[in-house]
Amino acid sequence: MRIKAVLFDFDGTLTEPGTLDYSAIRDAIGCSQGSPILECIARMRSRARRAKALRILDEIEWKASRLSRPNAGAEELLRLLLSRNLKIGIISRNSLSSIRRALRNFRHIRASDFSVIMTRDDPQLPKPSPEGILAAAVKMGVPAEQVLVVGDFVFDIEAGQNAGAHTAFLTNGSASPAFRHPPDFTTRNLEELQDIVRLHSPLRNGKLPNELLARFLGECVDPSLLIPPGVGEDVAAIQLDGEDVLVLKSDPVTFATDAIGYYAVVINVNDLATSGAAPRWLLTTLLFPAETSAAQAAQVMKELREVALQHGLLLCGGHTEIPDAVTRPVVVAQAAGTVPRTNLVDKRGMRGGNKILLTKGMAVEGTCIIAREFPQKLRRMGMSAREIGSGNREMPAISVRSRHQHFEGGADRGPVRKSYSHARRDRRRGSHRAGRIERRGGAPHPGLRGPHSRFERNPKDMQFLKDESTRSDRLGQPADMLRARPLRRAHALDPRSRYSRNLYWGGSGQGRGDRSGRSEERQARRIAPL
Repeated sequence: MRIKAVLFDFDGTLTEPGTLDYSAIRDAIGCSQGSPILECIARMRSRARRAKALRILDEIEWKASRLSRPNAGAEELLRLLLSRNLKIGIISRNSLSSIRRALRNFRHIRASDFSVIMTRDDPQLPKPSPEGILAAAVKMGVPAEQVLVVGDFVFDIEAGQNAGAHTAFLTNGSASPAFRHPPDFTTRNLEELQDIVRLHSPLRNGKLPNELLARFLGECVDPSLLIPPGVGEDVAAIQLDGEDVLVLKSDPVTFATDAIGYYAVVINVNDLATSGAAPRWLLTTLLFPAETSAAQAAQVMKELREVALQHGLLLCGGHTEIPDAVTRPVVVAQAAGTVPRTNLVDKRGMRGGNKILLTKGMAVEGTCIIAREFPQKLRRMGMSAREIGSGNREMPAISVRSRHQHFEGGADRGPVRKSYSHARRDRRRGSHRAGRIERRGGAPHPGLRGPHSRFERNPKDMQFLKDESTRSDRLGQPADMLRARPLRRAHALDPRSRYSRNLYWGGSGQGRGDRSGRSEERQARRIAPL
């Protein structure tokens, strides 16, 4: 199932139920109780009587629309759908004027937010006929089988099923009626629909959402797993017999095809290094597109072997294939290393008051990838060949292993390593989302703050961050590493308040304040709500 658009019934679905008294409407226009109102009016023989009945219906709906209020969770759900670039529409048996008037009572949603509003004023037959849903799907440019129809009445579900769409019945806390064919989903409120949308709408390019990963990973109870899987966790650590710990890491490379072997080794070794492990073994799965030559495949394998040896890894196995599913080379690497149990570095050991040391610069890998993958686009965006070349030369700085070993006293001086650092993170990849110091789980770490901390901005990386809000959209997924202005500031929670302190990063490291001339102490006192 894939959902690309959602069509809502209006009264009782997007608005609170009970505003319209249907029994009173039937009495006012002379219809028997229990009969569908629009069908009752259509059966009236006199044209004058039909016109009078519709006039009465319009007046009652208009008065009710002024009193109607959004249903619980309606605006939050609609905003979620819009944020995920899903089309939204309304399919109702009410009049268009009453719907537009009722939408004025919404605080954050307007009629213009809907791609289509289908009412009884349109020429299509009303629900349970599928005509309105099929016409709405055409206007939204989405196949009917990728539309979710949401409503609180049997006609809504029947119309959706007749159109071949997916259906969700909203009970609003009441009992669900009997259906000839049950809907795909039954929900008590609109809040529950958010999970349905998240699970069945197309995912964005990039990494899987944290909430989806958290639900899948769950809790691991194996006592031999010292670092279990979790959101934001880079490696797994397994206790072996004796004192040694096996540290495992796996990462794919789907970009930088001219240096794909280098990246596949280095990004995996980096995460092993941050756990304190010495890299030992490497497994790779190589997927090549059709028309790949033997020389091209051999070049990737040669690069993998040479870079692995440079980093102390033995390339000990894997898999190669030329499938129809890929359009460019893909390398999936799995690296393994060992470390004594006492020297294992687990970032869950971060505590408030820890000092933060940043080596090299931020977003080095993202800078290099963009420079290598999109030189022509960068030139069209105003960057010179010299600037692009400077980004290309960042590639040797991606590897962090030698820097970690040097700082911690060398590979054979393990006891020093543990005593110096509580946690480490590879920041070459530019994954400080919004500049946050993150703990396991993807959330900012509580208590990490430091009014005396200063971080050095790499001028080359900053050059690639010019106008990054538009560059991310035009360059695509690799530019996600540079989004959210990661080099501007770091947010860290102060455990004594509900606010975050802003740790401003100096551009020179010479004790100056930020560009406005504020001192470091004044910067540290600045408070901004999360």
